[in-house]
Amino acid sequence: MYKIPNFNAALAYTLRARREQMGMTQMRLAVAIGGSEVAVRRLERGVQTPTVTTMVLLAEALGITPEAFLSEIMRQVAFLDARQKKAPPEP
Repeated sequence: MYKIPNFNAALAYTLRARREQMGMTQMRLAVAIGGSEVAVRRLERGVQTPTVTTMVLLAEALGITPEAFLSEIMRQVAFLDARQKKAPPEP
């Protein structure tokens, strides 16, 4: 299976930013998607990768299309990738 580098970190950032813009708590988002607050917290920490179904539910709960949500995440992936390439190597 192919993994997109930085996907979970980009998802975490985008999800939290969108949720906060909407004035939603993690619990309210969890209820809206039929999941648990623990799962939302894990997504926002970047330690869990959502299923496609969860991605769709998150987008709908956040008031955007799944395509727009994924597009925002992928822009964040590109940003993180570019930032890593510019960072000096660790000693």
